[in-house]
Amino acid sequence: MKNLIVILVVLSLATGCSQRSQKEIEITGFASVKVDPDVVKVRIESFAQEMAYTDAVAKVNLNTDKIVNTLKSNGFTNLKSVNFQVQKLTDYSRNYADKGHRAVQTITLEFPVDKDVINKIINLLSDKDLTAEYDFRFELTEQRRAEARNSLVKEAVKNATGKMELLAKVGSFKVGKILKVNYKEMELVYDRDKGVAYQVDQIDRPKNAFSGLQISPVEITDDVSVVWEIK
Repeated sequence: MKNLIVILVVLSLATGCSQRSQKEIEITGFASVKVDPDVVKVRIESFAQEMAYTDAVAKVNLNTDKIVNTLKSNGFTNLKSVNFQVQKLTDYSRNYADKGHRAVQTITLEFPVDKDVINKIINLLSDKDLTAEYDFRFELTEQRRAEARNSLVKEAVKNATGKMELLAKVGSFKVGKILKVNYKEMELVYDRDKGVAYQVDQIDRPKNAFSGLQISPVEITDDVSVVWEIK
């Protein structure tokens, strides 16, 4: 019975374990952490629809200028234009009837996570004189990613070490120094509901619409393979 238990323990540790040579063994350690986003990325779409191409372009440019001027006058200056397109609209159910043109210009804005700032932008973009659709994405800066990476690698190596110690005990062999540590690109898992979108035609929207909402953390997973010397 004791031998059966030993065999089962060894088999359970065999996942993520491989013997590279007579004097090396490789164990895969896993780790997962949740990190609070530290940057907000706002995507704003200015749009207009007119029968004539030139009218649609002129109208969307005018609307975009209003949006940009409104944001800049309130301290938001790091705006970037990332897309501009004009689509010809056709009603295929009515013998290909011409429905004009829809012009869209997209601008983006980034800033550190701050619910008060988010509410301010929502209120500014909800102005009845502006035509805009927008959403907020909560992500990690490169610095926060690097910090998470360091934490993950440490935890994954610790996980692999625990497996190795138990395997060495069960297998009655001694482990020497670590020869190599390999890790891949960490995987970020975002909550599906993490992006929050507000439409400009909301009715009776409170001034602090975002205050009561919680920003979901980002789950980061990683696995690290550690190669040990076998004495």
